[in-house]
Amino acid sequence: MSADTKQSPPPAARNRAAEGIVVVVSLLVSVAAAEVFLRVTDRFRPPKNPPECGYWDPHICDMYQGHPAYGYALRPSTATEYLYPETEPRRRIQVRSNRHGFRGPEFGGTPAAGTEAVAGAAESTPRVLVLGDSFVFGEGVEEDERLTEVLERKVSGAWRVDNLGMTGWGPDLMLRALETVGLDLKPDAVILCLYTHDFRRVHPLYAGIGYPIPRYELRDGALVDIPYPEPSVWQKLRILWALSPVRRSYDSGMWDVHTALLDRFRALGDEHGFRLGLVFLPGRADTDPDRERRQWLGSYAADTDVPFLDLTDPLLERPRKEILIHSGNPHWDVTGHQLVGEALAPFLLQEVRHEIRPD
Repeated sequence: MSADTKQSPPPAARNRAAEGIVVVVSLLVSVAAAEVFLRVTDRFRPPKNPPECGYWDPHICDMYQGHPAYGYALRPSTATEYLYPETEPRRRIQVRSNRHGFRGPEFGGTPAAGTEAVAGAAESTPRVLVLGDSFVFGEGVEEDERLTEVLERKVSGAWRVDNLGMTGWGPDLMLRALETVGLDLKPDAVILCLYTHDFRRVHPLYAGIGYPIPRYELRDGALVDIPYPEPSVWQKLRILWALSPVRRSYDSGMWDVHTALLDRFRALGDEHGFRLGLVFLPGRADTDPDRERRQWLGSYAADTDVPFLDLTDPLLERPRKEILIHSGNPHWDVTGHQLVGEALAPFLLQEVRHEIRPD
């Protein structure tokens, strides 16, 4: 045999190589089969790209439209109605919007043509803005049943209360709305109500109710505006969204981003003379993610001397049927909004201290 004659690998090595190929092929086939199954059963949908309003709820787009500054809002200066929830018993809910696309009357100051500023809003009356998601918006209840209207009645005219809640918003869009609309109202206080799921909504691929909303990215500790991103090929696979590590990545608090967002709120308060208050709104149970989120928010508030109200105990100590629209829906009924509005009154009057802006 010549020196350059190649020797065949031993049988054991050939067997290991063949077994490895079989394992890889089997794994690929299994992944492909799982992906097909998830698509057929329509489970673990990845975020649609580009985002499409109605991807999750086809009926919601009649009420909303995109907004360049804060992602989306109600169609401005309109009145409509919808049935809620999706299952019986259902209510026919009336919704009117102001010129900024928020539910309710004009905020005052510069009312839209043919409208009037809210009654009882004297210029000397301090103003509080309440920011939040669908819970503050009042999903499933009438406008005058919302927590903000309860709060305003509870403080008996001592404060004017404006509602800047919007379905599906996270704290990033709440910040954009404050900068775009809220600061012009010259608030004396801003109450930021964060529902437990809002902590997921700063993820770059989150699209709210289905719009390519503007996003923030943290670069060298600073918030930078970025357009809605294009997901990678892997992020379009349902099998990856079904795996718990990927879900945890999407659900993670992204605490550095949240810190930067809340720091921006505080900086705006210092610059424009309003006092910030933070409120945690729990889910239907005090889960591990809920505890992590509310403890983080409470720690941030304590470290930065921001008034904080955790509504976990007041809400969860009540039977679900007393405060929820129904057991399968997380939104509060009239009783739930009454409870929250009444809890916010002493928080506003006693904790969120203010000084009337001088003329």
